[in-house]
Amino acid sequence: MSLRKHPFAAIAAITMASIAMSAHSQTATTEDGRPIEQSRGERGEVDVILKEVTVTSTRSPRKVDNVPNVVTVTTAEEIQEKGDRNIKDLFNNSVDVTVPQQTQRFSLAVGSQGRAGNESINIRGLQGNNVLLLVDGIRVPNAFSFGALSVGRGNFLDVDGFRRVEVVRGPSSTQYGSDGLAGIVNFQTFNPSDFIKKGETHGGFARTGYSSVDTSSNTTFGYGGIQDHLQGMVLGNFQAGHQYQNQGSNNSTGITRTAPNPADYSNWYVLTKGFAQIDRNQKLGITYESQNVTQNVNNLSDLGTGGGWISFGGPGGFTYNNVVTSTSQDKTTRNRVSGEYDFKDSGALYVQKANVMVYYQDADVTQNAYQQQVGNSRLSSWRSRNNTYSQDTYGINTTLESNTTSIVNQRLTYGFDWSSSRISSQLNAAGNGSSITPAPKSTYNLGGAFLQSEMEFNQVSVITALRYDSYSITPVTGSLPSNSGSAVSPRIGAIWNIAREFRPFANWGTGFTAPTPDQTLSYFAGSGYTNIPNPNLKPQTGNGFEVGARGQLQQFRYQASGYANYYKDFISQVNYLGSYNGSAPQTLYQFQNLSNVNIWGWDVRTDWAFAQGWQANAAMAYSYGEQTQNGISAPLNTIQPLRAIAGLRYDASTWGAFANVIWNQGKSADRVNFNNATGGTANQFLSPTSTVLNLTGYWKPLKKLTINANLNNVFNTTYWNWSDVQGSVLTQNRAAAGGFSGYNAQAAQQSATAAPRNWQISARYDF
Repeated sequence: MSLRKHPFAAIAAITMASIAMSAHSQTATTEDGRPIEQSRGERGEVDVILKEVTVTSTRSPRKVDNVPNVVTVTTAEEIQEKGDRNIKDLFNNSVDVTVPQQTQRFSLAVGSQGRAGNESINIRGLQGNNVLLLVDGIRVPNAFSFGALSVGRGNFLDVDGFRRVEVVRGPSSTQYGSDGLAGIVNFQTFNPSDFIKKGETHGGFARTGYSSVDTSSNTTFGYGGIQDHLQGMVLGNFQAGHQYQNQGSNNSTGITRTAPNPADYSNWYVLTKGFAQIDRNQKLGITYESQNVTQNVNNLSDLGTGGGWISFGGPGGFTYNNVVTSTSQDKTTRNRVSGEYDFKDSGALYVQKANVMVYYQDADVTQNAYQQQVGNSRLSSWRSRNNTYSQDTYGINTTLESNTTSIVNQRLTYGFDWSSSRISSQLNAAGNGSSITPAPKSTYNLGGAFLQSEMEFNQVSVITALRYDSYSITPVTGSLPSNSGSAVSPRIGAIWNIAREFRPFANWGTGFTAPTPDQTLSYFAGSGYTNIPNPNLKPQTGNGFEVGARGQLQQFRYQASGYANYYKDFISQVNYLGSYNGSAPQTLYQFQNLSNVNIWGWDVRTDWAFAQGWQANAAMAYSYGEQTQNGISAPLNTIQPLRAIAGLRYDASTWGAFANVIWNQGKSADRVNFNNATGGTANQFLSPTSTVLNLTGYWKPLKKLTINANLNNVFNTTYWNWSDVQGSVLTQNRAAAGGFSGYNAQAAQQSATAAPRNWQISARYDF
């Protein structure tokens, strides 16, 4: 499906909706639409940002200190101040949100470690497709992995295009439907008003920066203007760099290499928006967003006879060929066009606000790899792979709002969402090997309707909501059966504004994640093993309970909460010995609903403006999780260790500086599942305790010029992030034998170290 065919259909649908709504419009007050000004000292994921507003927790505007769960907001100013290059950097200062990113040590056909980049987002112990990621309310494409093809979700996101990022914790499918099992991350892109100062008709900025951690440069330009009833903006960003540094120093080739493999990458991003004010109550808008990420890697750790190219024959039934060349060229693109209709009229009789968005988004991943071998005359001297994943989606999101005071002061929010995705994947082999279709091309439909009530009873706010969702997975080719199902997601929460110093809150939320096409339709018959489809998969479901309190005592603010999340019907891939369709005995793989997962934890955040210009903040989060499978309980390995962050900040009129200390507890053996049969990892490496200091400063030599500088890992600490080593870094060597590649544990551990001391600098000019 071509993207160029869809803007006109989107605008036509929005225009029809606007004509229908205009018949009910009445005299109303307009809203400025500008973001809330954030004062110095109220920055950072660590802070309890009491003056920020969230639209994700309830799909209606509420202050983050007036919702019944923990919500944090990160602004564009913070992203640029910290020099964040990607979503892993963005959440570096969060105590309960992490981004897994493994060291790149993948091969052409054996293993995909690190190829997905920023793989996913982990919220309180769950990650992958169990976390709902949105860009302007549109779903980010799914994560996908099969053999050497590995698709991460972070490569579909460019942090330089976001005006704010909201994180909602806990089961949250009542708001947006499937995938909200662990929570929601809503990335909101810039609007024209973000660039235009009050009283002006146009404005913008230019920013450029350099980062030593991957010797990268980053240049961003944004411009917005207003003329009569029209608004428009354009933002472009280009980033280019090399391999991400670790603390490995062995630059040899093969499995003993600890230095990062040489890499070059580039990222182009474009965002354009246009709005037309029909009258004081109605507005039409159109958005075009495009991202193109390329990466070329010279896989030096794959060279030699360690197992990068295993072929049948020879002693023991396998030959470990001598690989002399191993390179890859990967490309990730995401393009979307959306049309939007917005209605606001506080004097309207029935509907005071309405928003309708129709959209089309295409996402494509191409991963090419090439190898050469010498010494085995029975084989071709080269082989290549062209692996692809595609997810093209069109859909509609609607949100309406009605306010009433007839019986109780109440705001009703309601609407529906629907999307349809065409998903395909393919592994194409040349020179040596066989091409594979992991799952047939399929259509993945998601739809749901919701109703929410926000009631105010003097000091008590009560939020109740109910949502119904359905999904279907239908193969476009082949004869495999379809999969479909539904889920009902209720929610109830309350905030008691008893006093400024103590404001308790409580929330019960539910969530679900529908099976994905690769889980239900995966079928492949290999040599000695077979993937079996499972059309009977059920959705994963969850219940989450959270209680806490927040308050302010003079200049000291705090927020503390405890939570318990209970999930069932978790989908896992199992393997067992058997036969399929009368074939000879072989290992069978299938996705099944197996385990139940329980996660408990607590979260504390404080903020103290103790003197003019000075601010101290601290946060700490703890989680414990276990899974139960066939009556056997084991720790959940995706749970992060205890983490604490403390910061000190000073802001003057033209300069400022702050320091953050990040402490990570070591991962203890009793909190790790080492059993492969129950989803664990045998010989899993345990990340030790670490303390890291990061420094940031800014200077405004001119009113419109801001210079930012960052020094990260000041003391050059050698440390590991648990999210980056879990499931991939082991403690035991393995020789290349029996069809398995070789593995050097010490080299793998050293290559997985986090970045050494590094620095960043950037300059921004506003006009």
